[in-house]
Amino acid sequence: MALSSVSLVNFSLAFFTALLVVPPALFFRPTHSLVLNALQQFTLFALSPPVLLLLACRLLETDPLQVFSHLLYGYQILSSWTFPIICFGYYPMSIAAMYMVNLPVE
Repeated sequence: MALSSVSLVNFSLAFFTALLVVPPALFFRPTHSLVLNALQQFTLFALSPPVLLLLACRLLETDPLQVFSHLLYGYQILSSWTFPIICFGYYPMSIAAMYMVNLPVE
């Protein structure tokens, strides 16, 4: 629902967010296997915004605070929706997916 709303405003942001969100949402389900459950948790953790931010900062050799300042500048001055979509759309979906994988299986 959030991605379809974002696609009306910024298609490229919705597309690249969907590349990260849709595959785990389609294939990850609660399971009896502890190994598979741990693998799903690790994958979801690796795709979470804080880990992606730290990985990008490590690869680009920049400071995370500088990335946040650029995101806030883009939101306040340029009216870019990237920062609010990450904070209020992608990150809550990521946390919900991590919670969903830990639900008991009947």
